Amino acid sequence: MTSTSIFAGDLTPAQAARQITEEIRPLPVECIPLLEALDRVLASDVRSPMDVPMWDNSAPTSRRREERQRRQGRQSSCAW
Repeated sequence: MTSTSIFAGDLTPAQAARQITEEIRPLPVECIPLLEALDRVLASDVRSPMDVPMWDNSAPTSRRREERQRRQGRQSSCAW
């Protein structure tokens, strides 16, 4: 029994990739309300006008608080 392809004119992976990239076109950009944007892809980057979070890193802040509590003889209220 011989192996036959169900596709006429088999392509190599490189040829298939080239054909795909030559034929695809980006979708037009739409402006829609945020609540309708679920499962969509952004057309451009979104940048915050401020640093989020507003501090460098929350982990060192938590460690400093725990160390201060230990020095004062108090138990840490954090549970990890």
